[in-house]
Amino acid sequence: MAAQEIKVALAKKNMTQQDLAKLLNISTNSLSKKMNGKVSFKLSEAQAIIEHLEVEPSIFFA
Repeated sequence: MAAQEIKVALAKKNMTQQDLAKLLNISTNSLSKKMNGKVSFKLSEAQAIIEHLEVEPSIFFA
């Protein structure tokens, strides 16, 4: 699941979900919905996560 991989990557980068929300230019509430699978990440958001957190693109397709 993408959320778990993102949480691990955030910890490795010493970042919080709030930091990620700022990076993606979305609210923490929006990020929470995306992390919980209620709303999908936009392509641009997924690309930013892949680039900044250095995660595999496949996490978004599992």
